[in-house]
Amino acid sequence: MGGLLLVAGAPSEGGGAVALFNAVAQKWNRLAERLPMGRADPFIEYNPVHKVVILGGGEGRRELYKVDAAGQVTRLKDAPIGLGTTHALVTVDPVGGKYLVIARDRSFYEYDVASDAWAALSKAVPLGFRIGQNVIEAPVTTYGVVLFVTAAGPDSKVYLYKHTESGVRR
Repeated sequence: MGGLLLVAGAPSEGGGAVALFNAVAQKWNRLAERLPMGRADPFIEYNPVHKVVILGGGEGRRELYKVDAAGQVTRLKDAPIGLGTTHALVTVDPVGGKYLVIARDRSFYEYDVASDAWAALSKAVPLGFRIGQNVIEAPVTTYGVVLFVTAAGPDSKVYLYKHTESGVRR
């Protein structure tokens, strides 16, 4: 899209907004506004496989939206769990393109943006960290894994996670 996407939570009953900073024009453009979502801690996550961004949630709300490469914002099915940076960790499997969502209660979900379908994964979350507590994640396409880092001083840890179609692998 040639710029930077920003999601802003709903400061009032007016709703949240999505804006694109156009790097060439050096200007912000609103793509959508008045989107139902929480005031604080909405999330945003790019998908390099499907070339879309999903965003929403905030304060444990379940609303979910997709932004495509043309800047079109579409409402998706609500998540089965509360979303937001302190309520769930959302990342993407860099190989298959499905989103991986870890809820604060450690339940684990897979979200397929192409079919707008959620599936609960039967395996427990194999990673040893808590949501909302200094966890950084990054899909690593070269190796087909997701890197998780917990920033906890001398107790900081690094985890590598590989997702498979048949289930979960550590």
